Amino acid sequence: MLELKGNYIKINRSGLETYGGNQRLSSDRVIKKCGCGIVAALDTLLYLKSRCGWTEVPELGTFDGEASMSGESYERCLSAMKRKYFPVLYPLGTNGMALALGMNRFFKGHCLPFSALWLPVTAGIWEHMEKMLESDIPVVCAVGVNFPKFWDKKGLGLQSPGTSGAMLHSSDARAHFVTVTGLDMDWMQISSWGKKYYVSRRDFISYARGISNPLLCGMLYIERK
Repeated sequence: MLELKGNYIKINRSGLETYGGNQRLSSDRVIKKCGCGIVAALDTLLYLKSRCGWTEVPELGTFDGEASMSGESYERCLSAMKRKYFPVLYPLGTNGMALALGMNRFFKGHCLPFSALWLPVTAGIWEHMEKMLESDIPVVCAVGVNFPKFWDKKGLGLQSPGTSGAMLHSSDARAHFVTVTGLDMDWMQISSWGKKYYVSRRDFISYARGISNPLLCGMLYIERK
């Protein structure tokens, strides 16, 4: 599996570590309800900070990637991201284009040599994901709403390895942002709700084209200038 080169972000809340952030644990009711996009964006920026050695980025605190980040510090970072770069429209949350705009404001404001672009699900999505992971950049990915029947509750299956090694269904996602941390020919390895899951590449494309819409699913493509 093609994976990020460093250790992914861990958040420590009362002695329990999560694999990336979990908006459900936030004390901010708006983020708790619809903050998955901010969480995915923040986790990506924290990972880049730890790998690129950014120092003059006060919104990301003193996190250096060597140890887990405290829940309190993570909450402060979430608040700063929401206030300055990633506004949330309650109860709808945010969208891919808004995440790309916020990322570019962040990069430009701190004179960082990166740029972001939102890409819908296309034939080249896997190549773009591979390029980002090879460049040691996490991939923010959207699981869109059901469309046109947005009131439906059909979800994309999230899997976890069972004791036998076979993948077992663990949860479902829709209208949700996740962060891809690894990729092989069959699976995306992701961070969602503070846990590591796996999503079938075939299922993701089927969901985007058959249950949601390729324009509502997609990925945040970040590259070094």
